[in-house]
Amino acid sequence: MCFPYLLDSQTYVDFHKKMENSMKKRLGLTLLACCVGFTAFAQTDSDETQVRKLINEFESALARKDIAKIGGFVSPQIVVFENGYRNDGWQDFRDNHLIPEFRHAASQYSTTVIKVDVSPSMAWGYSSMKRVQLQKKDAQPDVWTTYILRKEDGKWTIVSLT
Repeated sequence: MCFPYLLDSQTYVDFHKKMENSMKKRLGLTLLACCVGFTAFAQTDSDETQVRKLINEFESALARKDIAKIGGFVSPQIVVFENGYRNDGWQDFRDNHLIPEFRHAASQYSTTVIKVDVSPSMAWGYSSMKRVQLQKKDAQPDVWTTYILRKEDGKWTIVSLT
């Protein structure tokens, strides 16, 4: 440590200014780091809300058999694994899975999003869907669904579904 009484006045002023500038830089960097950290946290929270909303709206559109709405939630390259089969892409999923499934008798759905985990550009989640088949009132199968989502151009889309 340098003792001020051992320095001439100009050296002392220069030393003091350097110390002051150094502390200002450290404070500025600390504040910047805090702001970036807070922004990242706020963004993640907002993304989690968006992902939960998308999953709920997707499942609501399924219950209503709304093909157009469902198509807006999924990637054109979606991959779906269900009942031992794979659908590659929106057109395959729509034409060979959803449309045939929607021809069956009406069901009532009740969905609960159980878990969502979000990173800046990818997310996953899973939900439990209770389905009451009106023609079989005693049958109430649980449907567990897992989602993988990707954020592109600020918008979340479902890229994989099981």
